Amino acid sequence: MSKASREFLRYKVVDLHTLKSEMESVNAPLQMSTFSAGGCGFYCVEQVPALVASSKRVFCTFTMEGVLPSPVRVQGNLVYSREIVANDKRVNFYGVHFIKPHRELVTPIIDHLNKLHKAGQIQLAE
Repeated sequence: MSKASREFLRYKVVDLHTLKSEMESVNAPLQMSTFSAGGCGFYCVEQVPALVASSKRVFCTFTMEGVLPSPVRVQGNLVYSREIVANDKRVNFYGVHFIKPHRELVTPIIDHLNKLHKAGQIQLAE
């Protein structure tokens, strides 16, 4: 899906160490790679059995130093789980779509990511 056809801008956050995330009930080492007002994407070198089924309700918790005064817990749906090849390695990518009532909870994060993007410190994701 191209940037133009997406509802929300997606930011590359894989190297943004101030934004931390976790997905409840998942013990695998997930790494968040993209973030938007509508959802986020995680990858993991191993397949996570709990995340194989699409349309599963998931809960993500986000912290961002200097932006969020406390952790934010957001509900979403797992919209896809796919194996991709990145840098000649097979990794599993998991896409989460935030439910509408919870999207406003990530507004402070989005506002900060937008500032970082305008300052040239992070890029938009494809």
